[in-house]
Amino acid sequence: MKKLERLYPRILVVDLTNMGEIAATSRIKEVFFGTWPTDNFRLVCIKNASNNQLIICRKCGEIIAIETDKNEVMEAVIDYDPEVIYYRGVDNRLIHEFAIRLTTVLAAPFVIHLMDDWPERLKNNNPNEFVYFDQSLRKMLVKASICFSIGNDMAHAFQERYGCEFKSFSNAIDPIYFPPKVKSYTLGDRFVIRYTGALAKDMTFQSICDVADVIEKLNSQLKVRLEIFTRSPWKEMAIKKFSKMESIRIFDQVPAIDYINLLQESDALLIAYNFDETSQIYVGYSIANKLPEYLASGTPVIAYGPPKNATMAYLKASGCVQLVEERKSQHLLEEIRNLIISPELQKQLGKTGREYAFSKHNVWNVVSDMHQLLIDAAKSAPCRLVGPFSRKDTVHFDETNCIAKFFSISGGSTMIDVGAHHGSALMPFLNQGWKIFAFEPDEKNRQKLLERLAQHQNKRQVKLDKRAVSNETRSGLAFYRSEESSGVSGLSAFLPSHKFEQTVDTITLTEVLAGESISAVDFLKIDTEGHDLFVLQGFPWERFRPTVIECEFEDNKTVSLGYTFHDLASYLVEKGYTVYVSEWHPIIRYGIRHDWHRLAHYPCELADNKAWGNLIAFRDLINEKKFLKYVRKELKTDSSICNSKLIASFKKVLIRLKNRWLIK
Repeated sequence: MKKLERLYPRILVVDLTNMGEIAATSRIKEVFFGTWPTDNFRLVCIKNASNNQLIICRKCGEIIAIETDKNEVMEAVIDYDPEVIYYRGVDNRLIHEFAIRLTTVLAAPFVIHLMDDWPERLKNNNPNEFVYFDQSLRKMLVKASICFSIGNDMAHAFQERYGCEFKSFSNAIDPIYFPPKVKSYTLGDRFVIRYTGALAKDMTFQSICDVADVIEKLNSQLKVRLEIFTRSPWKEMAIKKFSKMESIRIFDQVPAIDYINLLQESDALLIAYNFDETSQIYVGYSIANKLPEYLASGTPVIAYGPPKNATMAYLKASGCVQLVEERKSQHLLEEIRNLIISPELQKQLGKTGREYAFSKHNVWNVVSDMHQLLIDAAKSAPCRLVGPFSRKDTVHFDETNCIAKFFSISGGSTMIDVGAHHGSALMPFLNQGWKIFAFEPDEKNRQKLLERLAQHQNKRQVKLDKRAVSNETRSGLAFYRSEESSGVSGLSAFLPSHKFEQTVDTITLTEVLAGESISAVDFLKIDTEGHDLFVLQGFPWERFRPTVIECEFEDNKTVSLGYTFHDLASYLVEKGYTVYVSEWHPIIRYGIRHDWHRLAHYPCELADNKAWGNLIAFRDLINEKKFLKYVRKELKTDSSICNSKLIASFKKVLIRLKNRWLIK
């Protein structure tokens, strides 16, 4: 098992239904993932039809977490840390939006499996809802590592529609669970035809009604009965429709453990699809999930539906079913009658259907191919980055310290610190003897920085400027300060607590550096409370391209200034930089410790549109694994910070005691 767990990545399946249910999509998951190692499998689904609530489960269906206001499902997913995500695309907002969030927040590759044409059905039934799902689905399909369909017809149609390659995977069977059929029909006995599954009006219901009408007529000539095994709400609908028909019986859908026996105890099995255009739009490209099981049972299959339906076309090519492609009552009656009165035809169809299923739908062939694609997707993903972490993990990350350690092995000599505050960002570089151009327009912050620099042996390496940096030179601009935090001073009053305290002049870095005899800028750090893009726009790009750039993003500050997180990141990408997003959870209050969320590659979406953080941009190709090693080493939690402070305090006590002992 341990070898399997090493071979198989941790997979997260996202779907409407849980495992172990009677729904076709529940059974097909058991086929696809039945042999996946249990410890490397998790499923997110909806608790039940009447309770639209997300749950995360193990393969056995055991519930691990239920979504609450604290997003416990997402927390459980983050703790599980999937290496690949499988999403069966559906038009349920709760599941779909959760899948979007997952594939945005997590660094894991993902695959999408479409099993019917619900987008086209939605287009006809709910155009407004269709716009949302169509746009979001197209974005996901482009980002997906692999796109799966349920059949070849669907794969071709969807490839043309969405511009993505689709690989076909439908239901499969394990021959070991389908022993030879024992029951055989004797002419004169009651001939029992069984249908199992949904009776949706835009899928099967009208054709089932056609068959029921024919069976009722045939029953006066031959002893024949149609038994329908379904579940709510279709069971109630069927009872209302067929209760007065003598030859029709309605039953609850049987559990999986009894399903194969039910099929093999039948005299014939029915697959049916409606002939109307609405039904064809929805299921025209689909392959019936029950098809392999029906064929493998050895029971002859009656297939009734339009020839352009993918399931009907597939069965026609197989040559192993009693096919009825015209919606003509008399023709349908004759074909069913021919099957009933011909035991040889029954045996022939049962035998050829069984052989076809074992050959074309053998689970060991289908699943091994699918599993290999999922394993390859996990392996081929770019080096996984760091996180995500929840708020309760209380993780903190000092981006500038990490960059300082990165430079300690790669070298560097010149830093520009725009928004130097009290100097915590520039100090690691000053300690290494770098030349630093620092800008701090806040008078109070600048005074504390000067006091700190006065004690440093390399203080002459710092050139401190009191002007603010922007993309143009101006004089006498209002500058704001807040008592909430000394770190939110700036040219914008984005907090109610901001007060006008002083005026400042602005300058561009192009003008500042014009008279400086430096050959390169190694590190450009920007923290201007919303004006970072303007600082970049005023940089002398024709003369320098900094080795590393760190700048802050937060749409809450910048949208009112005319740009977004994406505008800032795209600006750096267009300059040829590889951009990493150091995302923090949305700020609760300024002046307190904040909680770090994750490190991700750009382009990406933020996990929360109210998030903030820093972009770390590299000009040159870097050893990403080594960089991520420094990132992980720099991560701290409240407990680790507390422990380090306790250790430092304890060491000081020991030193004092030692000195006291030496004095004595």
